[in-house]
Amino acid sequence: MFRKKKKGLVYFSRKELKLVFEDLPNVISLPLDSKMIENLESLNEELLSQELKKIHDKNKFDKHDIAIILNEDLVFSKTIDIGKDKSIDKAVMIRDFLDEIPLRNEVLKQKDYTRDKELILTATNHLLYEILIKLLKTYHCKVLGIFPEVILNLTELTKKEIDVIFSQKTLFETGSYVTVTRPKSLFRRIVEWIFWLLIVFGVCYGIYYLAATNKEFFPFVISKIIEFFNWLKNISADTLSSAIK
Repeated sequence: MFRKKKKGLVYFSRKELKLVFEDLPNVISLPLDSKMIENLESLNEELLSQELKKIHDKNKFDKHDIAIILNEDLVFSKTIDIGKDKSIDKAVMIRDFLDEIPLRNEVLKQKDYTRDKELILTATNHLLYEILIKLLKTYHCKVLGIFPEVILNLTELTKKEIDVIFSQKTLFETGSYVTVTRPKSLFRRIVEWIFWLLIVFGVCYGIYYLAATNKEFFPFVISKIIEFFNWLKNISADTLSSAIK
């Protein structure tokens, strides 16, 4: 009932998808050719679905919490030094940055980050990762966050990076291109389950105690319930009568 969900990373670039899962031994690589992804505009969902199925048939990566990392070749970015200039208009900077990108504004997902004295502006085509989210969902994998590589200190894709990235709660809350409610921890779910169990037990014991010590308890409760429903009936009748008048 309280099995902890497994975690994994998907590294997404123009040339390939790399998948690493904490319960599988090796990094899985899926090459992406020009038929699969073209000019940052579109991702061939049918072809990618077929290739993912082949990988899944061999590796069975069902039921994982996933973080997607977007390679720099899928993300437009610009770093601005804000250490000295206090008069920088962030909204203007973002507008000018988006105007420079050779993609339609309606397909762009923009996200900015502050690091030390730098403002990092990023944008990507949300249609690309949305298709990937949809296909991963086929295997009961839930994408909890999508991040540009430029904000991560990622040297290589290994199992160690899974724990490093998933341990950064703030990153998932404010740094992701998508906002997803993270699942409750195993400990919290157990505590909540015990809490509600105790409440149910307490109510049942209270009813049992009152019934055992007071023979008129149940007749009294039933009479009050009847009185309540009669009161509701009278209120409804008066409301209907007033409406007719």
